[in-house]
Amino acid sequence: MDMHIPHALAKLTQPHADARRHERKDFLCSEQLSASYSTGQNAMWLRMHPTPRPSFNPSLLRDLSCYCRLLEDTGGHIDATESQPIEYVILASAVKGVFNFGGDLSLFMRLIDGRDQDALLDYGMACVDVLYRNHVAHGLRATTISLVQGECLGGGFEAALSSDVIIAERSSRFGFPEILFNLFPGMGAYSFLQRRVGRARTEELLSSGRILSADDMLAWGIVDVVCDDGTGEAAVQAWIDRGRKNRNGLAGIARARRRVESIEFEELADVVRIWVETALDLTHRDLKLMQRLVSRQDGVARLEALH
Repeated sequence: MDMHIPHALAKLTQPHADARRHERKDFLCSEQLSASYSTGQNAMWLRMHPTPRPSFNPSLLRDLSCYCRLLEDTGGHIDATESQPIEYVILASAVKGVFNFGGDLSLFMRLIDGRDQDALLDYGMACVDVLYRNHVAHGLRATTISLVQGECLGGGFEAALSSDVIIAERSSRFGFPEILFNLFPGMGAYSFLQRRVGRARTEELLSSGRILSADDMLAWGIVDVVCDDGTGEAAVQAWIDRGRKNRNGLAGIARARRRVESIEFEELADVVRIWVETALDLTHRDLKLMQRLVSRQDGVARLEALH
């Protein structure tokens, strides 16, 4: 399985003559990613649009890795007609009703059936590489935000958890369904959740397969802000505005929290190795249950596309 990751992905589009009047600077990314810089927020926005279903396929992971490297290479400033600071990095979805379903289950089934341990490990490492880069804010003095508007499951939930702040629209749903087919989420769920809510709540979420509401996640201390449906972008703006006067201090607190509750890449990588070993022990019955979930996800994706 080729997990080669090219070093460069995105380039700034050529600005129009009146570019200075525009609040958003669009970047060229890929068919599955769109990125833009908001001059009013000093924020880089990334929206995912993976196909054929909203999950982390290998191509999306390669594109995300390149995007992460682009952010790191900026050193915290983006050239958008003039040098602008990157103070916030926001992850969101361009798929209506779905933040992300998580792992590429169709790929998992093929690799498990073929006993391809190396490819499973490559996939898992590509996932935690991207999530770790977001967790450490891409080496920038920035705050990372996940805006969840819809289904946020499995690896999608892990991606959201890798951010400093999670803002969710009220109808969004969260959970880790992996236990239903005798697996567990191995790309950061335990590490990120344990730091937020402790061992008991973490293992309850991972072992139950329960799907919970945004309000439930707010009560558990996992989601930071819940807003009405259709107001997610406004909620992000309001959150940024509330902290604007104290931006320097709040950014320092975020950096201190990452140090005190530090997650090392080696920890994530070790859990991926446990996940691979566990995945290779799945039975034919487990794989059939995984296939049912894939079919269900395909149905949800088609239904959302019609709307």
